[in-house]
Amino acid sequence: MEFFLFFNGGCSLLCIPFHITYKKGRPFKYAKNRIDEIDAGKFYSKYTTIEGDVLGNNKECAVYEAKFEPTGDGCHYTMVVHYHTKGDYVVKEDDIAIGKQNIKKMFNAVEHYLTANPDLYA
Repeated sequence: MEFFLFFNGGCSLLCIPFHITYKKGRPFKYAKNRIDEIDAGKFYSKYTTIEGDVLGNNKECAVYEAKFEPTGDGCHYTMVVHYHTKGDYVVKEDDIAIGKQNIKKMFNAVEHYLTANPDLYA
């Protein structure tokens, strides 16, 4: 895994490539992502999948924008995904639904882990 940090007056410009290798038996082998923006005060982050079989043959990249909004008893999480496709390819609704399901699974796993281990972030 390699990391590159670029700072421009704090955290206004942040570029950190990171590589994810998926476990054997998963539908994908790897993804290379780049963190584009983190705004801790607004609970916002933006990252881009720039390489990997997770993109398939029809996508140049996928840009993910995540936002946490505090509520009375926790928070509301929103993720918007922008797919940049090759040629005139249109992302299928089934692929979008599968992506949403996978993001929910990942988020729930992190939530359960952090709830079970509050000493990690308290």
